Amino acid sequence: MDFVVSVLELFFGMSTEEAITHMLRIHEQGQAICGTYWYEQAEQKASDVLAFAGENHHPLKCVLQEAD
Repeated sequence: MDFVVSVLELFFGMSTEEAITHMLRIHEQGQAICGTYWYEQAEQKASDVLAFAGENHHPLKCVLQEAD
């Protein structure tokens, strides 16, 4: 849970309080919207998050989803 909070702060610019709220939503509901970006930005952000998770040996999932 601490790792997820760190990722949300580092990669999505969330405050600690906001990151904790998102982490709990992810924990309880299995997902949360962490941001809305242009496709190329979202692709890069997801790639960066997954690389960071791998480097730190955390099986984190990050999914791109088209906005409605």
